[in-house]
Amino acid sequence: MDAIEFTKNYTKYVRDIEEVVKSDYSDIINEMLDTQPEDIITPDTYFPTSTAAMGLVWKIFLEKVKNEARKSDCPKCHSKKVAEIFYGLIPSEFAQKIIGDGDMLGGCIISPNSPKWRCKSCKHEWGNVK
Repeated sequence: MDAIEFTKNYTKYVRDIEEVVKSDYSDIINEMLDTQPEDIITPDTYFPTSTAAMGLVWKIFLEKVKNEARKSDCPKCHSKKVAEIFYGLIPSEFAQKIIGDGDMLGGCIISPNSPKWRCKSCKHEWGNVK
């Protein structure tokens, strides 16, 4: 997939992410939709598959989520080592990226008491997903 095809599919990739993540991320999704795909890649960018192109968009999304998570400290031990807990049906190749980056998968079922954050230091969980 070349840069031209990526720019044509970029909005679809962001919308695909929007379908499988919590509504808490609407600000990040909107920010990504406002981003011009030409600002993300160069004209000579080439992706071997559409999955690789989608992977780049997921990577950008996850980096933005992690930057948001860094704004939270653990309320129990005040550590800055905080992981966001992701819920929903996330494709396996992207689930591995989430886990590899130190974040967590919370499963597909979200209850009113499902926590949003987990401290990597003391394992305390807090916040509720909407």
